[in-house]
Amino acid sequence: MLNIIITVLAAMLKKETEKNGFMAAAERRAAFMKSVLANNVMTLYKRIKKGLAISCISMQRKNKKMQPTEKIGFLIFSIPAVITCPFATSLCMKYCYAKSGYRYDSICKSHVRNWIESQKSDFVQNCINYIHNAIYCKNGNIRKDFQRKDGTLKDICIRIHESGDFYSSEYFRKWCDIARTYPDFTFYAYTKSVPYVIENLDYIPKNFIVRISFFPDTPTEYVKLTFKYHLPFYMAMEHENMKDVKANFVCDCAAGCGKCGNMCSKTEKKVITTELKK
Repeated sequence: MLNIIITVLAAMLKKETEKNGFMAAAERRAAFMKSVLANNVMTLYKRIKKGLAISCISMQRKNKKMQPTEKIGFLIFSIPAVITCPFATSLCMKYCYAKSGYRYDSICKSHVRNWIESQKSDFVQNCINYIHNAIYCKNGNIRKDFQRKDGTLKDICIRIHESGDFYSSEYFRKWCDIARTYPDFTFYAYTKSVPYVIENLDYIPKNFIVRISFFPDTPTEYVKLTFKYHLPFYMAMEHENMKDVKANFVCDCAAGCGKCGNMCSKTEKKVITTELKK
């Protein structure tokens, strides 16, 4: 399958280049850093660092795709897009939907605050406390958002980085430590930070699903490493290529994660694909 994936990605990249041209990742990142959106992020970042604004951890309980169900409850942790994505490809940055959110003060504040909190030495413990307090009341009862009709706890899925990525190996290990504290919860993330994942393979707890995200311009080296270490991955592809890739699950992302039972967080679903919408 490795050769098939490499061929499919190369064909997609060729089509994208012929249609829209191609900008190198470094050039695209530099252009974003000069934008108003990046300026909004960095201005707030500097204000908080100077003590002129506060920072705190915050997580969403749902988004457009991750809607809670009777069985599943979500917590979503995000940090700034592009700026915290050291291995983002050119096309990843081009089509990143998250960066447009920095037009809005509330989104910008949430992501920047989380980013700053994640750099602190006590982030692991603070995040553990936040998760507990988000799910349980002070008296120990389960909050309604995470409670089934029979009063028991839902399956808890904690999505790391709706926006952003693992910006360092140390930061990646922090999330491993947080996940290890809650072995009955599922933690999962899509990432392009392949080197940090491989560097810490023996440190990742079983309940932390790290799924590599392939784009047409994902370096072949990282595709090969993904297969070498049997890492789960996700990719969108055009309809004519779907039959060539033997996926463990073909996702209809538009239906939402609750609809499919959040298959991306399942260990046994190594290969997940979705059809690239025109």
